[in-house]
Amino acid sequence: MRRLIPIFGFVFTVLTLYACDFRPLQLITDEEHTFEGVEEIIVRGGALEVSYVGDEGAKSVSASAYLESSQPNAEGISFRRKGNRLEVFLPGNDSPLSFWTGRTKGHVHLTGPKTIRLDLEASSGVVEVTNVSGEELKFDVSSGKMLLQDLDCTTLKISCSSGKLEAVRVAGNVEMRVSSGMGILREVAGDVYFKGSSGSVQIKEVAGLVSGAMTSGKATVERVQELGDLSISSGYLRVEDGGIGKDTHLSVSSGLMKVRASQSLSEFNYDFSVGSGYLTIGKESGSKDLQINNQAEHTIKGSVQSGKLELLGR
Repeated sequence: MRRLIPIFGFVFTVLTLYACDFRPLQLITDEEHTFEGVEEIIVRGGALEVSYVGDEGAKSVSASAYLESSQPNAEGISFRRKGNRLEVFLPGNDSPLSFWTGRTKGHVHLTGPKTIRLDLEASSGVVEVTNVSGEELKFDVSSGKMLLQDLDCTTLKISCSSGKLEAVRVAGNVEMRVSSGMGILREVAGDVYFKGSSGSVQIKEVAGLVSGAMTSGKATVERVQELGDLSISSGYLRVEDGGIGKDTHLSVSSGLMKVRASQSLSEFNYDFSVGSGYLTIGKESGSKDLQINNQAEHTIKGSVQSGKLELLGR
């Protein structure tokens, strides 16, 4: 048996070296295009760098596509025009097995009108979008990094299954979903809804209503105009300098939620149910249901099934 172990190791090493792709990168795509009359752009798949920059005075869309691959017959970057819609298809994903499946490197850089419909979905790599307005903007990244900045829209829908997602200076309502990894949202003029199943969520400086739910992981909410329905089933959710109001509802299934309100707690009434958890509202705390009547117009409601909820005022 001891004699077989070195043989197996040698065979594995030989097969690994044979399978690994050490071939040099070769040029697959190097193109530049100009498209007139485009009102919508869809980008699908791939692990390349993708960017779109909006220009207030632009009437057409300019595209620069570049791709290198260690596989000479690799699929290139392709463009398809359907009416006023431009579709861009990227080659397959990079992965930890890229030594076996082939390595790729490249980008798709797009510039065009500021007002446009965008739907960008990339499996990995980097996605950057700057200075865009429209009714609905949608961006999805499976892994890698996404950076969105200076957006003006009715609704922004963003999701990230892993990696990092960041949106800065957004005018409009935002829906953000993070399965894992990190989601960051800053400087928003509009309402925000977030959902995180794990990983980390950071939301700062929102002039609107912030609602959301964390299944696990960690969420931080800072300097927001008003809190809506916030819930956590495990993990940790912290709010610093958050406004509370008639739409505020706080619930903890397990884990820990800490809320530091931007107002005095005496401006509201409170009605909270407590199961096996622990509740603190200002100077009142305990493991039983808690009602506080401050003769106020609105009542803040919530529940603690287990875990801990802490609500403090300024």
